[in-house]
Amino acid sequence: MSLKLEKNQVVTVIPARGGSKGIPSKNIVDVGGKPLIAYSIEAALKSETIDQVIVSTDDREIADIAIQYGASVPFLRPADLASDIADPGAAVDYTFDRLASGGPRPDICVTMFPTHMFRNPRMINRLVKKSMEGYKAVRTVKRIDVKSSPLFLMDEDSRELRPMTMGGEYADMRELNYFRAYGSLIISNRSYPLPYTFYLHELTDPITLIDIDTFEDLSLARKVIDRGLFDFDLT
Repeated sequence: MSLKLEKNQVVTVIPARGGSKGIPSKNIVDVGGKPLIAYSIEAALKSETIDQVIVSTDDREIADIAIQYGASVPFLRPADLASDIADPGAAVDYTFDRLASGGPRPDICVTMFPTHMFRNPRMINRLVKKSMEGYKAVRTVKRIDVKSSPLFLMDEDSRELRPMTMGGEYADMRELNYFRAYGSLIISNRSYPLPYTFYLHELTDPITLIDIDTFEDLSLARKVIDRGLFDFDLT
């Protein structure tokens, strides 16, 4: 099957490989009565800014389920892009290269990992629109706390670690805010209208920070669903 895309489309790619060591068949495990990957597909389909929803997978069962929930699976990706050590970014690039071979390359790519299931159309629409403003990259991030964790420096002479005091040149470090990238949404404007521009969106709701990697994460996600603690339809 081939899928030809029109110019200027916003395309979501959901990378979902078949293998999983921690939780077997993790991307299609049942969460609240539907497979995990369905939450990402449905959130993208409900977004007014998304034109195409594509699942990139090496697994036929995942592909069939993705199609059932409304996504497109125009081809299966090679096994070497679906191993434990494979770079998810390479799988997304492969998908876009294949899509571009049948027509113009879409301008904006929205990567949504299935393990980050707690998203709603409001956040997707807002961040895609930020990308449309000309940002080269739009990413979700989480705040990290370094105040409770001691920082160390390497002594150049002894090569030993020593605690870093907060005096002198480091006096203001405790006043800084620290963030790290979080894979809920990764948006790339591939037309690069404004090079080297980045927009970071801080995730503040603890529920949106749930990333299903262990059975404990899975249990927590199921509790959130059972208790109705997250609005997936918020627009």
